[in-house]
Amino acid sequence: MNANELINLLKIKDNFSFNETFSIYKECARLLNEDEPTGQNLLIYILNYKEKFSLSCQDILTELIESIGFYPYLQKENLISKSTTSNIRMFTNKSDYLENKIFHDDQKQILDLIYERKNLVISAPTSFGKSILIQEIVASEKFKNLLIIQPTLALLDETRRNLKSYRSIYNLITKTTQEPKDKNIFLFTAERTNEYLLFPSLDILIIDEFYKLSAKRDDGRSYSLNNAFLSILKNYPKCQFYLLGPNIEGISNGFEEKYRAKFIAINTKLVSSEIHNVFEEYPNQFGDRGIKRQKKEEVLFELLSSELKNENTLVYCASPRKAHELSRKYTEYIKQKKVEISHITENETLIEWLNKYVSESWSLSNSLRYGVAVHDGTMPKHLLSSILELFNNDSIKCIFCTSTIIEGVNTNAKNVIYFDGYKGKQNNKIDYFDYSNIRGRAGRLMKHYIGHIYNFVEPPKYNKLIIDIPFHEQNPIQDEVLINLEDDDIISKNTDQYHFINSLGSEQKALFSKNGTPIKAQKNLFDYFSINYKNKYSLLNWVTYPTKEQKDFCLQLIWDFLTEKVDKQFFYNKFLNFNIPLSRYLYSKDINSLIKDDVQYWEGRESYKDYTKGQLYDYFIQHNFKLLRLYIQFKIPKWLNVLNNIQKFFAYKENLLPGNYSQYIKLFENNFIQDNIFILEEYGVPNTALYKLSKFIPENLSSEQAINLIKEKKLYESENLLEYEKQRLINSL
Repeated sequence: MNANELINLLKIKDNFSFNETFSIYKECARLLNEDEPTGQNLLIYILNYKEKFSLSCQDILTELIESIGFYPYLQKENLISKSTTSNIRMFTNKSDYLENKIFHDDQKQILDLIYERKNLVISAPTSFGKSILIQEIVASEKFKNLLIIQPTLALLDETRRNLKSYRSIYNLITKTTQEPKDKNIFLFTAERTNEYLLFPSLDILIIDEFYKLSAKRDDGRSYSLNNAFLSILKNYPKCQFYLLGPNIEGISNGFEEKYRAKFIAINTKLVSSEIHNVFEEYPNQFGDRGIKRQKKEEVLFELLSSELKNENTLVYCASPRKAHELSRKYTEYIKQKKVEISHITENETLIEWLNKYVSESWSLSNSLRYGVAVHDGTMPKHLLSSILELFNNDSIKCIFCTSTIIEGVNTNAKNVIYFDGYKGKQNNKIDYFDYSNIRGRAGRLMKHYIGHIYNFVEPPKYNKLIIDIPFHEQNPIQDEVLINLEDDDIISKNTDQYHFINSLGSEQKALFSKNGTPIKAQKNLFDYFSINYKNKYSLLNWVTYPTKEQKDFCLQLIWDFLTEKVDKQFFYNKFLNFNIPLSRYLYSKDINSLIKDDVQYWEGRESYKDYTKGQLYDYFIQHNFKLLRLYIQFKIPKWLNVLNNIQKFFAYKENLLPGNYSQYIKLFENNFIQDNIFILEEYGVPNTALYKLSKFIPENLSSEQAINLIKEKKLYESENLLEYEKQRLINSL
């Protein structure tokens, strides 16, 4: 009987006699010696069905687990080896710094190399347990200043919460305005790393999801990560680095040698994946339109409401709009079919907040009552954190999500449904690497031995992934990275790209390279200023807060020179659609009013004539959340900073007094929240709570003093806070 036949037997048979158990364990031992991956997979299935086996053979099971270094599973199952040699080996894998923690062999190998001060580039499965390694590194106190770069705020928030207990040892820095102390952990995106000017020294750099360096897989942000990495290598040559990511088989040739690094691909899987090709059961019946779309959704809803209804499930959707739409439809399906859903009482405080501060008409409020939610990157940070927490404690059973949740965020999902085969638009197909990351979200180390993946579309074919590191390989390389390279480090100087960068004067290079915005766009704006600066001086020379005319002029410059095609599409290719919502938000500071105004204006009009009122609310809530998160708090401040730096350059050149937009920029970045408590928004507190608290907190206090005041006066118990706001505030302190 081969391994697959044995696994099928484990699933269907209720129990195994002593002889049967011994025989299965013996076969597992043989496979571990002759075909280790197959043997490991069989062992994980044995652990999943452990209660079916004879207890008389438990010592054999213990030795099987120990033989491949899966020590966390010995701990999980309370299995103790009777072998002195085995116990010595297990003892060497115990953490010296984390209580009651034992590492598996691959984790121990990586930690040993880190403590030997090796530069590492690690590819490991999503079930590897990378979070606990970061905690171990911090707990060891072997590094005085640590910089951890992660691609999403959700990941950074998870890491911050994991490291909260070390705040008495390390100063946790998440904002670019925070000053360092003696020992610091910097938790930044790549963009914030490039903006931060106060690094004292750095002992170790950790880049999570390092495949984001790749220009060949560029998501629009790779140049920021390349520049962050390059800057650390240049400015802190003694800083050790540790890059980690999943499902990668190699990196740019020569990188290891040049930077004294070691690439290690770990293929050991501590969680097995079981694939269910649902699309094969319905040949030619699934699609994205008409009857085929309807059939595909019916099969999805039936699966979720029956076989998977009491299990944590993620449904991958191509876009936020698709995720919200499916969530709404599935909730209606549950109501119509009267499906019984348990464990949803903890969602009520969040529902109360949504109804008051977003809209009672948002389908998410209704869905939460049935244990259903949505997770997409446009939603406020506190909301994303709350949804994941409720999911992990079983108050939410099903999340319809986009690609943001597959980028390293840990959940207790047992099942993942691969519903769409593309990201965003249909021509942006999911490749094998993306699919592997989606698949890797099913199952969780120490939680589920087996994760289940349900394919509603055919998965992409295997494709070997070698991650290019553009500042090293330079094929391809973006202008924004090339401009930061020393001339001696540039490989090819006979290209139009090099000639363009080289044609810029040293002053322009210095100015453009620090702004984190496409170089050609900055050059075009610079050329405009060369001709028009003096004539437009009065519109550019403002401090703190602009007049309406100054604001409109600056936004027009941003629209004309700095926005890209995707930005213009978001605002329907009209400057008025860019200017008016921003002006409305500047006046009201209230996303709720923008949503209501949009629904009221567009309801019944030709563009949205087929939308119900509920669908309109869903659309404009998602649209305005994106406006707030992506534009008001991120892109607008970034563009204003470019404008600010260039107008200062010309003012000094013309011997004129420059404007200063710094305070105005900070207002946008902080979402108009008082600066010394904005850090709590970073920690997952809703802005509504912070607006209420600001009246009790003097502006001249530091962030640390403001937080201490909240604790001392127990402001989190304030009667004007909703219960949800109190919970989020208490959790953040």
